[in-house]
Formats: sequence, C-alpha cells, structure tokens
Amino acid sequence: MRVASRLMAMLVLLPALAQAGVLDRLVLNKDKQLQMEREAAAARARINAVAWPLLTHPNLLAQCEGGRPAYGFRHRGTEGYELERKQDQDLEAMGWVPRQVLEVYPGSPAEAAGLQVGDVIVGFDGRRIRKNSYKGDNRITELLAEAREEGRAIELEVERSGARQVLRIEPVRVCDFEAILGGTAGIAGAHDLPRKLRARAIMVDIGLYRLVAEDEALLQAVIVHELAHQFLDHYKVRGMAGTAARVTGTAMEYAGMGGTPGLLLKLGTRVAFKAGEEREADLKALELMRSLDLNPEVYVAFVHRLAEARPDLVASGVGAHPVNEERLAALRAGGGQG
Repeated sequence: MRVASRLMAMLVLLPALAQAGVLDRLVLNKDKQLQMEREAAAARARINAVAWPLLTHPNLLAQCEGGRPAYGFRHRGTEGYELERKQDQDLEAMGWVPRQVLEVYPGSPAEAAGLQVGDVIVGFDGRRIRKNSYKGDNRITELLAEAREEGRAIELEVERSGARQVLRIEPVRVCDFEAILGGTAGIAGAHDLPRKLRARAIMVDIGLYRLVAEDEALLQAVIVHELAHQFLDHYKVRGMAGTAARVTGTAMEYAGMGGTPGLLLKLGTRVAFKAGEEREADLKALELMRSLDLNPEVYVAFVHRLAEARPDLVASGVGAHPVNEERLAALRAGGGQG
C-alpha cells in the first residue's frame, strides 16, 4: 500500500517537475556526466600509452626488480574501469560493449600482434568467453592474471567487423605500476591511493592532465614525478606520518588543550611533510629522466608550469604540489637550469 501511494504521488508530481524544467536538468546532468566519463576514458588511455615505453625501459626495469609480464592492452573488465559500479547500459552509452578492447599501447606486443581498439574478445586460449553482462569481462581478467603469473604467451580470438581471427601475443616485462586517472579537477597527482593500489599506482588527476595534455613531453614528466614518489616509498612514509600526527593531536585534545591545537598539528605535519617529499621527488625525478633518456629540462619546465598555473602555491608553499623558490632553486642545483 505504501509503495502504491508513493507511485501515485510521483505520477501526480511528474507534470509539475516537467514544467519546472527539473526533468530536463536531470537529462542534461546525465549528458554532462557521460561527456566527463568520455573525457576521462580518453585521458586514461593516453596516460597509459605515454607510460608504456617508460615502464618497459630497461633502466627502469632494473630499478623495479625486473617487473612482471604484460601484453600491452586493456579491456573493458580491467581494474580501473569499475564495472561493478556501472550498469551495462551506461557502459554501452560510452561505446563500450562486453569483452571489448579499449586500449592498445604503441610499441607493445599487443600492437605487434595486430590487436586493435574496438576488437571484441570472444575466445581466450581456446576457451569461449561468455557474452552476457560483465561476467565475460571478469573472466578475461582472471585468465590474463593466470597467464601473467606463468609468464606465457596468450591466444586471443577476436571479432572485428563481423570477422574473427586468432592473435598470439607474447609478453614483455613491465614495471608493475599502473597509471590511473583521478576524478578531481584539482592540479594534483596522487601516489597515496587506497592501500591495495598504493604500491603500484601512478595517479594523475584530470586537472593536472589538462594542464599538460597538449605536450607529451610534459605528460612524461608528470608520470616520472609520480614514479619518483613510488621509488622513494613516500606512500608508506606519509601513512606513518599521518598516523603519528593523529595520535599526537588526539593526545593534545585529551590533555585539555582543545581541538584546535591538535588540528593545527595535523595540518602542519602534513604540509611540511608534503613539501619535503616533493623536493625529494624532484631530485629522484631528475635522475629518472636521465636514465630514461628524457631531457631533465622538461621536468623543470613542468614544475614551472605548475607555478604559472597556481601562483598561490608559490606564495604559500602548500597544496597538492607546493611550488616555491626553494623548490625551484633545488631543481636548478639538481641539474636543471630552470
């Protein structure tokens, strides 16, 4: 009875909502969300494509214990696309159909084998892949994980323009880091993701991506910067520093000093720690740029671009990527002319 009453109330309200333009705004919001999702997907694909040659570079592999086997593509079920949070109709509105290949990286084994974006995987090592919902996507993910663990070649049967073919893809070694796009518009990268992803994620927020999107060399510098944080284990250190600050702040509150001192201590610890780790990451990034046969001057240009985009960070020295004269001077001393 209660459900029926609610349905009747909704039916009565629909004309009024339509007249007020509420329904139109909901449709527009849905369209805007879809547009943002498409931009994010394109950005994520480009970040991964730019990261691939860096993550397979011999000098970087030497620093990450030889890496792991990889094939150089992503499909609809790859972690990061968060299928469990989306309905099939939402995915297909993006142009993504079940079992579809979404990214193929330049210079990768997948590209060499002839795999193309838009191919639909219908078979994996002779096994049929079911079509319905995202179960087929998840099955591909499981089989890929097994093949990577064994370090062996895979055979994909793909459907393209109504025709099917089997492609054999040999793995190569890649540093076990994955570029992930963040959803915030702020100018930031983030190596401190949820615990299960921290040790292998290079996350670039959409705002930072937009800042460097037109220049591939600057995008490489952003990726190298986040790699530097990973090699320096900053995600672990920050976690410990944050815990210490929270414990000390709580103790101050219990000691009768009120909440404000504890809050200020937490904030001060985080700001100072962030500025320190950024300076360390700069020096490590310059080292990585050279080892990857990249021009370290481009990295300095990236930091200057941050300063130009956010002059308030230069003045305050705080924020997601604090930029100040001390940081710029350290960069110049570290090998860039600035």
